[in-house]
Amino acid sequence: MDGITIGLTVGGIIVGAVITYIVSKYFFNKSLKEKSLTPFLQFTSRLFSDLDPELKEELIVTYKDHKIDNINQVQFLIANDGDIPIKDIIEPLRLIIPKENRVFSANIIHIEPEGRNIDYEIIETEDQNIIEFSIPLLNSGEFFVVKLLLQDSLPSESKEEKEKQNKITYSFTITADDLQPNLKISRLPYSYYEEEKKKKYNWTGFWFGIIFGVLLTAIIGIIYSFKHFAKELYLFSFNNFFNGETFSIYNVFILLLALLAIVFLLITIVGIVQAISELTPNKKPKFKVPSKLRKGRARSYPFEIFD
Repeated sequence: MDGITIGLTVGGIIVGAVITYIVSKYFFNKSLKEKSLTPFLQFTSRLFSDLDPELKEELIVTYKDHKIDNINQVQFLIANDGDIPIKDIIEPLRLIIPKENRVFSANIIHIEPEGRNIDYEIIETEDQNIIEFSIPLLNSGEFFVVKLLLQDSLPSESKEEKEKQNKITYSFTITADDLQPNLKISRLPYSYYEEEKKKKYNWTGFWFGIIFGVLLTAIIGIIYSFKHFAKELYLFSFNNFFNGETFSIYNVFILLLALLAIVFLLITIVGIVQAISELTPNKKPKFKVPSKLRKGRARSYPFEIFD
């Protein structure tokens, strides 16, 4: 058995093992079912932060006869990104905000699917503000978007209190079967938005794999051909090839050709991997968010709530 046969045999075993692993892992992951409710932070921004300082000094916004500074706009998308419907909730989903961060307004601006009934209520307690959501049912891939308008801190006579900038902390809680009581807030990936244009495939890796694969095959064919008419130049017969009596400049050329073949092999493998990764679909998100809900496309928040 020569070197080429051994190489092909070992390569076949490795390729078979890799394919078996990929297929078995795919079907195993597909069989898993999980229950998950995730609040995604779409964006948070401070209104009037980009205004000219002089204009900002002249701009006065009041709420119930109180001047308002540091107005924040935040948007959450709450989604069932698991595989199991969420229903029969024991204690409702609650968004908890510190007391000093007064909630001026909360509004559910989008529900997917349309017609799904989701209610909410703003509750003010002695130590915190709570937005409580009533969710009768949320199937896999369904979600709703809530937009909030709130303040960094309550008005104060102290300049130190006015100048102090506090980062607003949010927490989501729920009591339901197979769900954690405290939900982790995540950033919404861009891949979850609907694409306006179809994806264009990059065929560079494919063509590199084809071209250098052909060159690699030609080099292997040339090296293998010496087995039949010049055995002292046949690389895979190591005893004859590295024989001190017959070793010549031609053997050196064959070695350089073999090194070039290794380089072409690496380029071919990289090209094939890139082509496969380009054509292999990524894990599809459980839901798709309309592009109109991106921050850049979101409507200006209604200011009618201000007096």
